[in-house]
Amino acid sequence: MPSNSLNAQFDSAGRAASEAMVDFDRRMAERLGLGYNDYRCLDLLLARGAMQAGELARAIGFTTGAVTGIVDRLVRAGFVERAVDSADLRRVVVTPVAAAANARVWPRLHNLDRRLEELHRSYSDKERAVLLDYLARLAEAMRIEAEAL
Repeated sequence: MPSNSLNAQFDSAGRAASEAMVDFDRRMAERLGLGYNDYRCLDLLLARGAMQAGELARAIGFTTGAVTGIVDRLVRAGFVERAVDSADLRRVVVTPVAAAANARVWPRLHNLDRRLEELHRSYSDKERAVLLDYLARLAEAMRIEAEAL
């Protein structure tokens, strides 16, 4: 495919956005005193709320043993709490600690949130709808291909 084609430009822009997101997450992890994968799990928990440990492992693509170690570190750092699932005593539920997120995570995201809000406002509702559709379909394609690997 020629490097100046629209598809190549999409590929390049998508790659650049992905690299920027990974770099941002890596730096956030460092600022919070966490490892990159620990921060990824915390970020997922903050986005989705409480999750069973096995569900978290599947969502992040790690073994349950690896997630146990991550949850141990996040508990020690005060970012999450772990409790036995009242519906199934064999399972553990991991819940983000709102006070820790409010004090340590959200203030660091304030500037990014403001910048993204400005970016969103620069597009019409119709343009945002197209972008949302594209991102949803891109995420689905990536999930399907990741599972096929």
